Amino acid sequence: MAKYTKTSWVDNTTPAINATNLNNMETGIAQAATVYNVKSDYGAVGDGVTDDTTAITNAFNAACAASGVVYFPSATYLVSSITIPTTGPVRVETEQVGGVTLQQKSSGTGSDLPIFYANNNSTIFGPVQIQGINFVGAGQNVASGGLNRRQAIWILSAQDVLIRDCVITDFRDGGIDVYPSGNGRIYILRNRAQRCCQSGGGNILNVSDASIFQTYQGDVFCEGNYVTDSPTAGIAVGSFNTGNANSELRLFITGNTLRNHVWTGIAVESSDAKKVIIGGNQVYNCGKGITIDSGGTQFADTPELSYMHVVNNLIDSELYSAGAQGNYGIFFNGRKILIANNIVRATENGIHGERGFGGANFVEDSIIANNIVELANNLGSSTGSGISLLTANRVKITGNHVSRLVARVVTGGVVGAGGTVQVDTVEGWPASGTAIYKGATQSFTAVTQAASPTTNATITLATGATFSVGDLIFCGTHAQGITISTGIDCQVEHNFVTNPATSGIELGGCTRTKVHGNTVTNPSSQAIDGTATKVGIRLDGNNVDSIVEQNTVRDYTGAANASACYRVDSGESNVHLLDNVAGTEIGTDFSITTATNITYSTGNRKSSGVPSLTTGASTHPSDPAATTSTTRVMMGCAVAYTPKSTGRVVLMVTGDAFNTTAGDGTNVVAEYGTGTAPVNGAAVTGTQIGNPVVAISGAASEKLPFSISGVATGLTIGTALWFDLGILAITGGTAKVENLNFTVLEF
Repeated sequence: MAKYTKTSWVDNTTPAINATNLNNMETGIAQAATVYNVKSDYGAVGDGVTDDTTAITNAFNAACAASGVVYFPSATYLVSSITIPTTGPVRVETEQVGGVTLQQKSSGTGSDLPIFYANNNSTIFGPVQIQGINFVGAGQNVASGGLNRRQAIWILSAQDVLIRDCVITDFRDGGIDVYPSGNGRIYILRNRAQRCCQSGGGNILNVSDASIFQTYQGDVFCEGNYVTDSPTAGIAVGSFNTGNANSELRLFITGNTLRNHVWTGIAVESSDAKKVIIGGNQVYNCGKGITIDSGGTQFADTPELSYMHVVNNLIDSELYSAGAQGNYGIFFNGRKILIANNIVRATENGIHGERGFGGANFVEDSIIANNIVELANNLGSSTGSGISLLTANRVKITGNHVSRLVARVVTGGVVGAGGTVQVDTVEGWPASGTAIYKGATQSFTAVTQAASPTTNATITLATGATFSVGDLIFCGTHAQGITISTGIDCQVEHNFVTNPATSGIELGGCTRTKVHGNTVTNPSSQAIDGTATKVGIRLDGNNVDSIVEQNTVRDYTGAANASACYRVDSGESNVHLLDNVAGTEIGTDFSITTATNITYSTGNRKSSGVPSLTTGASTHPSDPAATTSTTRVMMGCAVAYTPKSTGRVVLMVTGDAFNTTAGDGTNVVAEYGTGTAPVNGAAVTGTQIGNPVVAISGAASEKLPFSISGVATGLTIGTALWFDLGILAITGGTAKVENLNFTVLEF
C-alpha cells in the first residue's frame, strides 16, 4: 500500500465554488492517507469481462475503515453493485480522468442496485469524493422492480459530497441521487449524463426520476454539467423533509447544458427551498425549460420557494416535439422570485406562473424583468402567451421584449400555389403548418408550408402570394403577448410587445393592477385565426381598481376582426385610462363597453394628428468574416439608422455564434457610434450597448443562438448612427457569427 498526497486544484467558475470551500471539505481525509489500489492490493482484473465486484468492495471496506483512498488504475471494471461503508470518509481517485470505466453487470431480475451504493439512515457520514469515472449502465430497458435504484451513484445521509468529471450513460432509474444530511455542501461539477432515467413517468415526488441528481436538503452547487435525453428531468432538486420556517436550503444551479428532456430541463420542487440561483444555463428542446414548483405543499409560516433568482438562462425549444408535458420556457410559482435577463425562444408559452401542481401556492412578491421571449408556438396550439400569470399577487412585469420568430424572404417574385420561396431561416415554423406572410403593401396572407422545413433553404408553399426581398413570414402564432388572470396588486410596465395574434396585453379578474408605459406594435395583424378578436391592450372582464396609463399601441394595420387599440369589456369597475396613445387605420382607438366608474382622461390621444412615436429599421446583414483574434475586433456589419424623433432607441440583435475549436468559444458585444462605420477586422470602437454574450461550442463549429438587446438615449436627432458587433475568440480557434438580424426601434 502507498501513501496518498493530495493533488491541488482550483475551480473559479462560481463565486461560491472555490478552492477554499473544496479544500476545507478535504480536511476530513488525512493529507497522508493510505492508498488502497483495487488492482495491486485487492486483485481486481479490469478486463471488462471478469466480475471485479468483490475485489473493489474489499478495497472500499479497508479504505473507509482507515480513512484512506480507493485508487483505480485506468481500466474497464465489470461490477454489479459496490456497497460503500458509511463509517468514515470516502474518497475515490483514478489514474487519470476518464481512464476508468465501471460497467454495470445486470442480474436481469429488476433487483439491481447502484454501482456506488452508500445507504445510512441512522447517522451522518462523510465527506464523499468521487471524480473522473465513466459509469456505464446495463441499459435503458432492464427489468423493473425492486427498489428502482438502478443509478450510477446513490448516497444517503452524507455530509459534504463532491462528484466531479464523471460520465454516466444508460442507467434505468437515474444518474446521481444524493440525499445529504446536516449542514454540509454538495458539489456536482462538470459531469456528463445521457440516456438515464428512461423508465418513464416524471413523478416529481419520486426522487429517482432525475437524470443527474436529486437532493433533499443541504447546500447544493450544480455547475457545468451536460445532461441529455431522458423522459423526465435533466437536473432535479427537491426538499420535502421539514416544512420548517427556519430551514435554509441554498441552491446554485449554474452553467449547465440540458438537451432533450421530455418533462423539464431543470426542476426545483420544494416546500422550503430558499436562496436559489438558477443562472447561465442553456436548455434545448425540453417540455419545460425550467420548472419551479412547491409540489402543492404550503406551510403557514414557510415562505416556500423564496429568494430565488432565475437569470441569464437560454431556453430554446425550436426542435421540441409535442408531448403530454406541454411546452413552457419557464414555469414557476413561489414567493420573492426574480426572473430576469433570460432568452426564451421557440416555445409554446414563454414564461408562465401559476398555482403549484398541488393547487396550494401562489405566485407572489416577484419580478419578471428584461427577458426576451421569441415565440413560434410550433406545437400547433393557438393559446400560448409570451408572459402569463394565473393567480398572482404583487408581481411586476417590466422591461421585457415579447415577439414572434420570423423568416425573411431572400429571393422574391410571384409565387403561386405549390411554388417556392427562399428565406433566411425556418426556425419555429410549424411542421406542415400555417404561417403569415407580410407583403410590401402591409397586407397579410396565410401561407402553408407543404412539408416540415429542416434547413435554411427553399420552402414549398401551398398557398401563394407575391413575395419581395425583405418581406416577413411570421412562423406560427401565439395568442397574447402578456396576460394576467386573477392578479392582485400587479404591475405591467415598460414592456415591448410585437406581433401578437390576439391581445398584446390582457388582464382578466385583476384587482389594483397597473399597466403603464408599455409599447404594443402590430397587434393582431398577423393572426392565423381569422375569427379571433384583436386588441392591443384589453381588460377582459371583472377587473377592479386598475389603471392603464401612458401606453402606446401602434401600427394597427390590415387585420380582419380588428377590434380596438384599447378595449374595456363589461364587468369592469373603477378602471382608469390615462394619457395613452392609440394609432390605427382600422377598427377603434378606444372601445369601452358596459362598465362602472370608468375614467377616460383627455390625455388619451387617438391616431388622428398623432406623430409616429415608434420608428426604426430591421436588417439582415451578410455573414461577416470570422476571426482568430483573442482581442475583440469589429465585424463590419455597418447597420445604419438615423434618429428622427426622440433620440432614444432600443437595439435587438439575434444570430448564431460558434468557434471552430471544440470547448472554445466566442464572446460577442454590440457597439454603436457616429461617422464612418468600422470595417471587418478593425479594432473595437464605439459605445457598447447591452451586455456581452458568450457562446461555448461543445463540439467543433457547434452553433449557439444568441440575443443582445440594449437601449441608447440622448442621441442627436438627424445624426446617422452605425451599429455593429465586436467579437473575439475566447482562448483560440476561429470565432464567427452568422444569421444576424439587427432591429433598431426609436421610441
